Amino acid sequence: MAKFELPSGGWVELREVLTVKDRKAINGALKFQFTGDDNRIMTGDVGDLMLGVLLQRTITSWSFTTFVPADNPNKEIAEDVLTLEDWDFLTTETRPMLDQILTSKPSENPKK
Repeated sequence: MAKFELPSGGWVELREVLTVKDRKAINGALKFQFTGDDNRIMTGDVGDLMLGVLLQRTITSWSFTTFVPADNPNKEIAEDVLTLEDWDFLTTETRPMLDQILTSKPSENPKK
């Protein structure tokens, strides 16, 4: 676990080991829409969406009085509680974890 002191004065503890389920959930935050007229729609909040899922899955303890995000991974608790300064701080601190997700690949089946 890694503990971070937040700019707001609070703290969070994050699980540092990522799983395949984490990768699937974080990558699943990305939504693309393709229409029949060659238009492609992608929202501008891709980074926030992916970070939100990462935090929801990896915050195991914190100083706030609401539910711990990892205990309720399908709810946007962190996004409701963290200040913008805390969010930006965690964006920087968790970048290596997000990079690990973005650069990992599903295993290839050796049988072709």
